Amino acid sequence: MKDKTCPKCGSKDLIPDLIVYAQAEHGGPIFVELEEPAPEKGGLFRKVNRVNTNFKSVICGACGYAELYAGNHAAMLDAYKKWVK
Repeated sequence: MKDKTCPKCGSKDLIPDLIVYAQAEHGGPIFVELEEPAPEKGGLFRKVNRVNTNFKSVICGACGYAELYAGNHAAMLDAYKKWVK
């Protein structure tokens, strides 16, 4: 909802920057993780490089429409372009 109105109903009653949590044993924020692919010809041991990100949400107070935004998106894109050719 970057234009500051809800794309579904047009309302300006938006609730920004909400942290998205998982209802799990530890109850921490949910995240995604991008892991560097293993080399085709690699040894038994290798350093695994990872980039992860949490999510924030914007919710429309009028209709309930919600969008997710990744917090570390630029670093994830850089790693993806570097690791996946």
